[in-house]
Amino acid sequence: MDKNILRVRIRAARAADRADAAAICDRIYEDGSDYLPQLWDEWLNDRGGQFIVAEVEGRLVGVAKRTHLADDEYWLEGLRVSPAYQGQGIAARLQAHLVDGLHRMGGGTLRFATHSGNRPVHRLAARDGFQHVATYRLYRAEPAWGKVTVSLRPLTGDDLNEAWTLIQGSPGCSAANSLYETFWSWQTLTREKLADQLLRGGGWGIDEDDTLAALALLCDTDKKDALDVSYVDGSREALALLLMGLRELAAQRGCDKVRFRAAEEPELMNAIEEAGYWESWDRELRVYETFAAGGRRQSDESPRLDAD
Repeated sequence: MDKNILRVRIRAARAADRADAAAICDRIYEDGSDYLPQLWDEWLNDRGGQFIVAEVEGRLVGVAKRTHLADDEYWLEGLRVSPAYQGQGIAARLQAHLVDGLHRMGGGTLRFATHSGNRPVHRLAARDGFQHVATYRLYRAEPAWGKVTVSLRPLTGDDLNEAWTLIQGSPGCSAANSLYETFWSWQTLTREKLADQLLRGGGWGIDEDDTLAALALLCDTDKKDALDVSYVDGSREALALLLMGLRELAAQRGCDKVRFRAAEEPELMNAIEEAGYWESWDRELRVYETFAAGGRRQSDESPRLDAD
């Protein structure tokens, strides 16, 4: 075998890998903004997911995680490769290992998100059968202080039928590929999940002529500084009022801002800007998706990969 061929070993992450993984994150995110070190213990103890690392000659050079979200839906996250080893196929090995693992488990839908300028990841996605299914723009708004001017109301289980009818077949739902955000991950918005959101107090709406005209779902997160919006739907006029109402709700809750990763749909974009939100990032966020069937995937296994 050619001595210059890089031999990569993929194995399960261990508690002892934490410092080496954190060092990789620090080299990638020099401002210390990477979330991975804070989630290390949680990911390590996640029995429903798969947390792996890549080694070259005993040195940890990459990490990646597959998380079980709900039913047969999974999320690919935390893919990191040391800058010194980027461009050598290690990210491809990590991703392929997690996709193959899902095949062996019996299959399911696997998704991940990346920004629009990350062309190497776009190519890697295509190689493993991922398709670009939705594009999101990142928006932010300040709280609207002062008297409440929008009749925003909490939605309950009694609103389920009307809310589900509003969502079904809407342009916003189509643009989002029927997905909703669960704080930096996305999964299919089903009637059952919508019902759960409403029962847990995560739904808000406004009415016109005693009919639900627009609705919003909020991300279930422990972030106290921001009101994070998961999904909105309705007509443009109603959406603009709803989004203004969310700014007022943020003020009532003492939040510093409203954040919304919104599906790229023209009427929604117009409503967002009309309600005083602005784009907080100069790139779009793309969600990719693939379906893994049960059984081992048919793929060309490279001799450079040692996996356990």
